[in-house]
Amino acid sequence: MLLKFWPNIDLTEFSHYIWAILPYAIMWVIWCLRNDAIFNNADFLCEKVVITIKATIWSWLEISKDSLHCRAGHAFNELRTEWATMFR
Repeated sequence: MLLKFWPNIDLTEFSHYIWAILPYAIMWVIWCLRNDAIFNNADFLCEKVVITIKATIWSWLEISKDSLHCRAGHAFNELRTEWATMFR
């Protein structure tokens, strides 16, 4: 249901790439961290979920030439600290 109702919003090119892969990153990271908590007794911390989602998105932007080109003008720290301003 998350993917079916994921809204389309008007964004900058960089934010558009992030928005497009965000639901997949959310599901992937929650799955991985949940498994880590269950099988390795790791703590499931919200802060860890958020930073891991952002890091996953950053690394996934290297997959295609278009998103990699768009990422070239940005730094991971921008994604990490200016998240709220990217989707206005």
